[in-house]
Amino acid sequence: MALTPASFTLTNEEEAAVAHRAKIRELLHTNYVGPVRALQASLEEFRNWTLEEVAALFHDYPPLPDRRLYPLGPDSRYPPLGNRRFAELAGKVAIMGAANALVLATSPLTMPMMAKEKRKEVISGLIDVNKQVVSSSLFVSASLDLMEEAGRRNQALCVNKWGRFRILGSSYAAVSHVWAETMGLQFNDEKIQQDERGLLMSHFNKIMNKALQCGYEWIWLDLLAIPKKSDPGSSNLRLTQVKTLIINSLQAVYRNADAVIVLDAFPLNLPSGDPLRVAAALVCGMWLTRIWTYQEAKLARKALIVTATSVVSYSDILSALRQQAQVNQEKWNSLFKTFNRLQPLHNCGINLADIALSSTNRNTENDVDYARGYYALLGLQWQKDWTYEDGIMHIYRSRPQEVAMLASMHSLRGLPQPFSWAPKYLAREEGATEAAYFFKFNGSGLVGPWYTAVVRQLVRKSLYGPAGSDAEEDNKLAFQLLVDDISGTSVLVAVATWDTKWTPELVTWVESIPTGNARIICPKTMSGYKMGAFPSVLLAIQKPFAGSGQAQGAFGNVFASALLVGGKITVPQVQWLLT
Repeated sequence: MALTPASFTLTNEEEAAVAHRAKIRELLHTNYVGPVRALQASLEEFRNWTLEEVAALFHDYPPLPDRRLYPLGPDSRYPPLGNRRFAELAGKVAIMGAANALVLATSPLTMPMMAKEKRKEVISGLIDVNKQVVSSSLFVSASLDLMEEAGRRNQALCVNKWGRFRILGSSYAAVSHVWAETMGLQFNDEKIQQDERGLLMSHFNKIMNKALQCGYEWIWLDLLAIPKKSDPGSSNLRLTQVKTLIINSLQAVYRNADAVIVLDAFPLNLPSGDPLRVAAALVCGMWLTRIWTYQEAKLARKALIVTATSVVSYSDILSALRQQAQVNQEKWNSLFKTFNRLQPLHNCGINLADIALSSTNRNTENDVDYARGYYALLGLQWQKDWTYEDGIMHIYRSRPQEVAMLASMHSLRGLPQPFSWAPKYLAREEGATEAAYFFKFNGSGLVGPWYTAVVRQLVRKSLYGPAGSDAEEDNKLAFQLLVDDISGTSVLVAVATWDTKWTPELVTWVESIPTGNARIICPKTMSGYKMGAFPSVLLAIQKPFAGSGQAQGAFGNVFASALLVGGKITVPQVQWLLT
């Protein structure tokens, strides 16, 4: 049974808003927007749009049955590994030769009176067919030695339309894309597993044809510039070393590029160069949902978005959104904020709070990339044997005071001391950051004032789901707790954790309740809030101080993050050292 705060009920206006956003979500999903992105856009960028305005975004798109989910993905499966690939190619060449002979024997080309222009057209078409057949079995790739040299020189290994490679420090453009789209097959939503052979030539041509529309001869493409393993589970020490070397050169690759070219499925299907429509298309796509693309956009000198008919600059998009937000803030301000957070860092710098607030809805397939994907942005060097925890701890040790601003955000916990209080991930956090002067990192842990409630009893444990959601995966673990109020009475409150299942940390915290050491701490008062604006709290265990003279404060560790979703309490403010 779900735990529902009895003190809150939806007003008629709130119920109408929930229903309206559900319709927007369904409309987006019907137009092939992913379920997570559709939900996020309905709650944020399009929350104040009418259903008709959202529907109009897709009026010029191809009909749904003809719309390509991955317009730059390969049209067929990659050929098999080993000798089977060459046997397959030989068969294609033999068939192609027979077909050419038949075409030439029966073609009007043999007619002496045929116009010269018509001959050229027929020959050109025949050449294109032959190229397509051959390119479906040939690959474009760079040697590991060339990749390593580019990494050592801290420069970009670029490719041109002929598949030739050159190491450059300038005069090139870098492609920013989502691997799942660019490597995605159109049929059955299948994904190609790229290996050390590189890119199939026919696939390479599709990607390059769009990138070259931006006017640059040389292109840096991670699919060809960073080595890939044929077997994800295999171990290749040199390959790993070269990959780490190149990852540590990415800051220079993106900073020195004349432009970053954005290839996203929704703009690529859009037959328009209107900056406002391109912005809305990007919101529907996957490009705005990834860790790596955030870094690439922030490091860019200039970003260019390719559509079905045009190339649109990011600066024009931001300018158009800013103007619209000034005229109609309710409709456009959320969309403007989304793109304003992507402004290149060269003019304004960046801190961890910027990253956290910009990465609320961003993700990556590899857990380690939740740390590694920010290293170029932060000017840090990744070590080849690091785990995710190694990577995030290095970030936090390099900028501990910036981490202090994130302490109050609602997110997963679980890092070792002295960062038990810090979010485990920079991405997927919720809530607002607190000003740095509230909390300080002193080398041993976080020092600062927290409103503190002593937990006396676990009354009930259950599940809690957000308003308007019926998805089972949205349900969080929730507790009804009896806590001490400053008046001396016991008050019943409800908290919903970040976690969807029991973790060792949650078990430890719950087991500490009978000992009298369990605490709920909050940076703000817990005596007043409204539906949809629940206070973010931390579940901590208080420990006795080892030394003397510190009796007025509290010392302990954080075990989880939660939202106070029911009950209101007045509690004292206590100075804590959280380790």
